[in-house]
Amino acid sequence: KAEEGDDKADADDDDDDDGGAALPPAAKRRRPSKEKLEARVLHASAPPPHRRSRKHRLYQHPHRHDLDHLQQGASTPTSESKDDDGAEKTKAAPSWRKRRLLRHSIDEDESLLPFPRDAVGIYSCHGVEPLYDSDYENSQEDDDDQSPAESNGGGGNAAVTAKINQDRGGIAFPYGGCPRTALFAAYDGHGEGGEMVSQYALHEIQRRLEVHPEFGPGRDVAQAFKTTFVHVDECLQVEEEIEPLYAGTTACVCLLRGTKLSVANAGDSRAVLARRMEGDDAPFVPRDAATGAAEEGKDAGSAAAPKVRLAPFDLSVDQNPDSPGEKERIISAGGFVSPPPEPGLSARVWLDPTFTQIGLAMARSIGDHAVKAVGVISEPVVTHYDLTPRDEFMIVATDGVWEFIESAEAVDIVQGFLEKGLGASRACQGLIEAAAAKWHEYEGDYRDDITALVVRLDGIWDHGAKGKSGEGEGKGDGSAGEKKDEKKSEEEAAESKERSEEQAEKEERGLDL
Repeated sequence: KAEEGDDKADADDDDDDDGGAALPPAAKRRRPSKEKLEARVLHASAPPPHRRSRKHRLYQHPHRHDLDHLQQGASTPTSESKDDDGAEKTKAAPSWRKRRLLRHSIDEDESLLPFPRDAVGIYSCHGVEPLYDSDYENSQEDDDDQSPAESNGGGGNAAVTAKINQDRGGIAFPYGGCPRTALFAAYDGHGEGGEMVSQYALHEIQRRLEVHPEFGPGRDVAQAFKTTFVHVDECLQVEEEIEPLYAGTTACVCLLRGTKLSVANAGDSRAVLARRMEGDDAPFVPRDAATGAAEEGKDAGSAAAPKVRLAPFDLSVDQNPDSPGEKERIISAGGFVSPPPEPGLSARVWLDPTFTQIGLAMARSIGDHAVKAVGVISEPVVTHYDLTPRDEFMIVATDGVWEFIESAEAVDIVQGFLEKGLGASRACQGLIEAAAAKWHEYEGDYRDDITALVVRLDGIWDHGAKGKSGEGEGKGDGSAGEKKDEKKSEEEAAESKERSEEQAEKEERGLDL
């Protein structure tokens, strides 16, 4: 009830005036006297590399001229063309291409971030693929700084090259002009030019959703999500730099408003909630670290089983072509669905009965217009949840994480970092590195792009308030700054110890990511 009261009190702030006609006259008259809160936006970039990840080039940071620094608000790149006289002229890049990436440095101003790093982590890691002889010869002509080739670390002559990262991830807070509303999203682009589709969706869904007439509290936010996704998909056709016929993106977008969470999902990216289970709520069965299976001789009644654990709760469902409801829609629209060729692989959507045209591995997406006529839709599935004090954190990630890591294992990995006091950003990096290790184990020289967000839910609005240009810090008894410094020192010490332990373990076991 208290949350409902907060939402009602913030109703005027939440309503953006693209749907101004829906506001009562009194609200319209009051709006000019209120200062709208401006969202702080952060997009996923590569984590700071550890010594072991530098050695094997797990992350390759983009060039500085590709970055839009938070501090500087640098302009976006420009595209060049020629006028009728043959003279070069510049054309400003569209606003949706602008990226707000974090440059990892000790002087980074956290007040410019949506949330402190220990509260919310967001990172993205590019994929890799084998580098063949012809590709390697061509790569020698590239700029040395691009470092296109990297050793596979296996002692052989094979090499891999970094793929274009088609994943995107983003945070916006405060969102919709409300201090208790935030948006978290992950996008997985695919096809030639898929990175442009995911970048467009990243920017446009965030921009359009908050001004939708149904976005405000007490309105139909599910409808706002659905029409926004569909409109963004339709607008791809008029973008000069995007060809959406054979390129597309998934979209998993989470809107947190107070304690109410709405999740809109199209495709196979996923959001997972970690909920604290106590007593008899859920029996604890220890899992084997390698297989995820229950260990022999241990069950829920074991004396060694802890009384409290975190259990995964999927907030979204992967929309595969053979999923119930999805398959029927595709077939009724004239499409064809091939079954998974083997366990662990995906069913696919085809234009023809011989399974030779397209072969999309999802039933919903933004873009992929070549299969829109056969039942692949951009409308998301929207679900709503009321969070409780037992909900510890949320993970939002692309299938680079979920390909080889189940929801329960992902929760265990993040929980392990948080219990050591390392914070959400380090936990997010640890999850990405664990996923990368799985790809190397099962696929060798191929790895998909990996993007993840880790959101600590306990006291998240308090974190947000402190992160806003120093507000909420250094007030009262004057001890807030000292407590912050003390906490930061403890976190740095814990992270340093954890890195040393991990490094020693890796060297002893000879594990190579």
